[in-house]
Amino acid sequence: IRYLRGVKHGLCCVNKERENNVELSSILEFYNALQIAEAMVVSAKQRKESRGVHYRSDYPRRDDTYYNAASYIVKMGSVYMKLSFENAAKIDLGYRIRKFFILIKERSRYGKSYAA
Repeated sequence: IRYLRGVKHGLCCVNKERENNVELSSILEFYNALQIAEAMVVSAKQRKESRGVHYRSDYPRRDDTYYNAASYIVKMGSVYMKLSFENAAKIDLGYRIRKFFILIKERSRYGKSYAA
């Protein structure tokens, strides 16, 4: 991811058209996919368990007491990502909507927000 983050700074769009710009669209899709990949890696590294295809030899068992949860990533600034786990039992539609607006508020304060 570090390598690709360096590559993205070298990307430039030659075509300056605003409509139907496939080149610009590809660059933006690459940038977004890179951010999602980074959020997934941060989340996977924080989990101290194995779950589904996420297997860790140092934590071979599943831990439902703490990690049966939705993970939320908030990008704070350009480098730091804050991760939190929310208990899956409390995740109803109303709760998710409130959480979404909290993330938007944090986004305006620190940077971009993502829910994984």
